[in-house]
Amino acid sequence: MAFKKCINFSDCPTIRLGGRDEATDKANPTQIEGYFLGSKDTPAKEYGPGRLHFFKTAEGNVGVWGKTMMNTALTSALIGQMVRVTFTGMGKKTKGRRPPYLYDVEHDEDNRLSFNEVAQLMVSNDQGAEPPQDDAEDSDDVQEDTLDDNEVETEQAPPRATPPKTVARGPSAAQQAKVAALLQGKRPSQA
Repeated sequence: MAFKKCINFSDCPTIRLGGRDEATDKANPTQIEGYFLGSKDTPAKEYGPGRLHFFKTAEGNVGVWGKTMMNTALTSALIGQMVRVTFTGMGKKTKGRRPPYLYDVEHDEDNRLSFNEVAQLMVSNDQGAEPPQDDAEDSDDVQEDTLDDNEVETEQAPPRATPPKTVARGPSAAQQAKVAALLQGKRPSQA
């Protein structure tokens, strides 16, 4: 057996799909195509936590900053498959929120990396770049879950609801009378 060097995704270039680069005012790329290697949650900064999605492309490994719709579509079931993510435009703005970024996510189940390639390239949570601190666009993209060290994202069902330990009771007749007296402007007598 021989040692192999692990891939370090921290020197991997990162991009955003869609919109404009605030620093240069140039349009961001609108599409990426490559083998999906996994996702990594990044620590919360000024605008909250972010998520990076990693792809093995013809130009090398590339990290893509996720938006809500992309984060939902790129699940662990797609790891190792050829995936194409295309920015399709902006959604409708709702009150109090920015318009969402819309994406088409396509995958080819027959075009995939071998198990050994996937295991060698898989993203671990202790690697990756930090999110830029000057991007106000991600303030509405809050992630609820985080990954432990060396753990790849897996979908888990939410915990089942359990009945309360004690049953809620309504107010007693005496409590209702006190409230009614207060509402009528009368002070209840102290007993």
